[in-house]
Amino acid sequence: MKKIDQQHILEDDYCVIDVRDYVSAHNQPFPSAENIPLSYLPRVLQERFDCTKDIVLISDDFRGVRLAAKLIRKRNNRPIYYLQNE
Repeated sequence: MKKIDQQHILEDDYCVIDVRDYVSAHNQPFPSAENIPLSYLPRVLQERFDCTKDIVLISDDFRGVRLAAKLIRKRNNRPIYYLQNE
């Protein structure tokens, strides 16, 4: 898991997942990101997640990124990057 620059994400080469809660994502939206709060991520991965691109996670803290990456790696073996919103 590597940190990525915001300019690279805007190229549409990534599945961008915002794992922040709904309020944070609404107050500081990230363009082209799908908001899936960390607590909902296991269910979404099981029901409808089918990303074929590299994955970028957006979170307020690194702990959330680590947990989300661990869950995603169980189902998808794509490279995972992160952008920490501050």
